[in-house]
Amino acid sequence: MTRLFSFFVTIIFVFNQNLNANENYSKVCHYYCTAANSDFFHILMGLIGSIHKVDFDSLDEIAVFDIGLTLEQRKTIQSIEKTNVYQIEKINPDLFTKFKTNPAGRTLPGWQTWKPILIKQALEMFPYFLYLDAGTLVISSTDNLFKHIKQNGYFLLHVAPHNLVNSITKPVVDKLLSTFSREQKEFILNKNTSMLDSGIQGISKKIYGSYVLPVYKLVNDLSLFADDGSALLGFGYGRHEQTLYSIFAHIGKLDLNSQGWSQIKVDGKNVAFHLHYHPSEITNKTCIYHSRSDYQFGGDKKPFIHWKNPSLHTDKNNKE
Repeated sequence: MTRLFSFFVTIIFVFNQNLNANENYSKVCHYYCTAANSDFFHILMGLIGSIHKVDFDSLDEIAVFDIGLTLEQRKTIQSIEKTNVYQIEKINPDLFTKFKTNPAGRTLPGWQTWKPILIKQALEMFPYFLYLDAGTLVISSTDNLFKHIKQNGYFLLHVAPHNLVNSITKPVVDKLLSTFSREQKEFILNKNTSMLDSGIQGISKKIYGSYVLPVYKLVNDLSLFADDGSALLGFGYGRHEQTLYSIFAHIGKLDLNSQGWSQIKVDGKNVAFHLHYHPSEITNKTCIYHSRSDYQFGGDKKPFIHWKNPSLHTDKNNKE
């Protein structure tokens, strides 16, 4: 009887061990990355609130990379549950210098050279992640999207009908495209080759060598990121890191999803997926609203933020 009891105990133990192993194998962690400076702090809070509203239970971490936050803003972010602030490796002196990027006077820090550094750093922290610009809102569960990123290696999006050729500057042609084959160069400069949306990127180590590292290696040459007015459509149409990521995505023959409805592969099956940039297209099935600056779409998201010490964050104190 004792031997029989021990046998059943062993069987149950092995079964539970295998069950736990399968659960750990199938677990899909939700790692988000984003960035903001002091000008975009209020928009960043909307993004964080939207993630907490629909994805808090599945959320593992929101990594916020500092591209010019104030000390008080960093403290506020650090007081949010499942959210941490990280410094970006300053590998060129103009990383956070504000440059004018269009005739209306809009400025961006470092010609966006911080983003390739951020993406490389994040991939050293997480096995995969979803990068979202601060001007974005999560509308519904991202579980299928994270499964797709983990299982397939990436999620990238094109912004047709915007053509890549319209935004390529002369330094990119002279210094980068000249290193590619004639066929590759002709494809990149074809008017039907679409631009990639660098504000939404699902990244894993699968595309480290073909996509992440090549753009990272260029960040010390500001001329490749700068809008010098030599783009086909003139000053204001150079797209900085977006142009470079678009080039390497096409050279690497990576699939680009479409705005609106598309299909993503989850557990070997095609699953309908929806995201959009226009508020009139948003439905209850939309996953991500690429909102640019409409950070209060559907209402203020800050009340949904989970604080480490809620008593320190009343409505009055939360009005940033």
